[in-house]
Amino acid sequence: MSIFLTILKVIGIILLIILLIILAVLLLLLFVPFRYSAGGRKEGDVLEFSGKVTWLLHAVTVQIGFEPGGAGLTKDLRIFGISLFKLRDKLKSRKKSAGNAESSIEGSAEKKIGDAVAVQDAGEASPAPGPGKEEGGEANSSAETSSAGKSEDIPQDAGVEAAAKRQDAGDEAAAKHQDAGEEAAAKHQDAGGEAPDLERRDAEDSFGESPESVKTKTSDGNAPDASVSAGEGSLTDRPAPVTSRIKAVYNKLTNIVFSALSNIAKRLNGIVGKLFDLALKIFIKICLLPLTIVEKLDKIFRKIGGICRKIGAFADFFFDEKVQSFLSEIMGLVKKLLGHVLPKKLKGYVRFGLDDPGRTGRVLAAVAPFYPKYGKTFSVQPDFEDLVFEGNAELKGRVYLFYVAYIGLRAILNRNLKYVIRQFKKLKEVR
Repeated sequence: MSIFLTILKVIGIILLIILLIILAVLLLLLFVPFRYSAGGRKEGDVLEFSGKVTWLLHAVTVQIGFEPGGAGLTKDLRIFGISLFKLRDKLKSRKKSAGNAESSIEGSAEKKIGDAVAVQDAGEASPAPGPGKEEGGEANSSAETSSAGKSEDIPQDAGVEAAAKRQDAGDEAAAKHQDAGEEAAAKHQDAGGEAPDLERRDAEDSFGESPESVKTKTSDGNAPDASVSAGEGSLTDRPAPVTSRIKAVYNKLTNIVFSALSNIAKRLNGIVGKLFDLALKIFIKICLLPLTIVEKLDKIFRKIGGICRKIGAFADFFFDEKVQSFLSEIMGLVKKLLGHVLPKKLKGYVRFGLDDPGRTGRVLAAVAPFYPKYGKTFSVQPDFEDLVFEGNAELKGRVYLFYVAYIGLRAILNRNLKYVIRQFKKLKEVR
């Protein structure tokens, strides 16, 4: 029992230490400021800038800069003075060097195996010794074979195994290639036999009848009259009627007239029938023209009505008292946040001109609210005649995350937020 309690005590102490570490990190993030500084210069064609963000007495540092005549765009991330980018580059270079060494070792091993195979092939191709050499050179030949066997047993065995593996791999690849060719030929033959039947079935399914039956019917002269089909097709292809009594009465009258004219067209033949058919088509288009005009006007009026309803809904939303109070409170919080985030120190000058006095004056009016805060150390020089932009500036500031979290919490806990979200959802549903 005492051992179990000791284990629980140790686990509790470890969990407490972890919680304290997490709490300390959160407190550091919230109450230790993130300090930033930046500087830049623009004179003629020369453009330079640099920026830096530090936290916890430079324990974490992020730097970025640009120098046109030097290294160009530079960036760096340091933790306790150690550059993570340089560390990454060193690790990459070590991996590349290790990979090159492994590839060189593999290449040397393959070369040795190839040399062994070549030696074995040369030994097999050499001729047998003559009879004159057998008597006098038995001792020399036996010594040579014994020494050669001792020195070349391992390479010859490795060469034989490599050659056998290569031959087996070639046989397997040839067998697979042959099987794949036979399967492809069988599939092609099956597809060729079934293709005509499938095409015939598709034709019969799409048209309802086979092409031969269609040809026989057209040859017997049983095809419908072109003039009647054209007239009836135009009647069925009319636009859908709108919900209106006037249009309903108009549709009834036009149907009566069209049926009478189509009956007359059935009885006429020859040139007179063709002329009457052409006149009937023109008459149908003229009669259907008012319907299309009415439908287009109806669509236009519907769109205008929808736009007017949306404008009215937006006006009701923005002029609501609760929405107005919420927006005013949010604007106050945004101003406080900007006042906290903006730099505390700003030095330098800027000279600008937009080649238009009106636009230059509007830009000057936009930056005028910042003059009471930065007017003593930073000067703005407008040019109302030329197009120019140059200057030199240095700024410093800091941001506390606890203040940013405080502003966000106040916006979320606003008493009118739920009402504004609900009204905004209703605003989206308006059409």
